[in-house]
Amino acid sequence: MSSAATDKALLELLKVGDSEAFSRVVRVYSASMVRLAAKILPSPAAAEDVVQDAWLAVLRALPRFDGRSSLKTWIFQIVVNQAKYHRDRQLRLWRIECAEDGTGLSSPRISAGTAAGRRSLPVISDEVTDRILLDEVMTYVRASVAALPSRQARVIVLRDVTGLSSSDVCDELGLTAANQRALLHRARTHIRHDLERLGY
Repeated sequence: MSSAATDKALLELLKVGDSEAFSRVVRVYSASMVRLAAKILPSPAAAEDVVQDAWLAVLRALPRFDGRSSLKTWIFQIVVNQAKYHRDRQLRLWRIECAEDGTGLSSPRISAGTAAGRRSLPVISDEVTDRILLDEVMTYVRASVAALPSRQARVIVLRDVTGLSSSDVCDELGLTAANQRALLHRARTHIRHDLERLGY
């Protein structure tokens, strides 16, 4: 199925609506498509949903596919496009919800982005997660917090999730003000870099 001749024959069958040919393609490529989508999206469920959307997109686009690339390359590019669209759409929804929150939100936030384009990221709030339908970002943030050294994790959770003041955190953990600031800065920087690396 990787040769040009096989691709051409298979494409002809697909274009005339051969259901057996389509089933073959689905069996051969679906698992790899899910793995590819999972590199862009954070959860297997999201990746599987995107692959379902990608198959629909494949069917819609088949009449226009001219075979200049291999069938596999073409299908996989559709998966990448669908996954990025899904990710970016969720991010747009989240940004709209953040903008509509008005006075700085009632939920704890973590600062991210450049000085010119700074935005606030909700940290670990199930209420915010449910409200803005951004389980993907929340999954990444939780994983990033869990990967922090224990003192950094405790500081950022107490400050940005629990909402304690810096002085309360110092009292709670027995830290100096300078140490608390340093630990919080490192934790926030780590999470910001993780999110930027993932395209958020």
